[in-house]
Amino acid sequence: MPEAKYRPYKLSILSLVKNIAMLFYYSGRLIIILLIIIILGAYLISTFDNISFAESLYLSFITGTTVGYGDITPVTYASKVVAVVLGIIGIIFTGIVVAINVEAMRITLKDQLSPEEVDRLKKSRQ
Repeated sequence: MPEAKYRPYKLSILSLVKNIAMLFYYSGRLIIILLIIIILGAYLISTFDNISFAESLYLSFITGTTVGYGDITPVTYASKVVAVVLGIIGIIFTGIVVAINVEAMRITLKDQLSPEEVDRLKKSRQ
């Protein structure tokens, strides 16, 4: 069996950062909307559970990032519903950020590889 030859690709970090910034620029409105929803959720939780806004903002971001330490938990049913919605929003937010980074990596590699190398990589995956 022939030995596979692996060529290390030199990834330009500057090009990658440029592509990430470009993609975040185009999806910035959606990210801002998601952040506003997390802040609105924090306001609702602070109102429903009668806790400080700082604590509810902490709870909202911990829930939104799906970390969920459990040191602060929602008490009322209304705040629990808000926490569930924030968890779903957080999963969407995380998915968008991951998709942006993967697409930026794809664009960067595509820009730096020759068409022959791209074809060779596609054939090796099949």
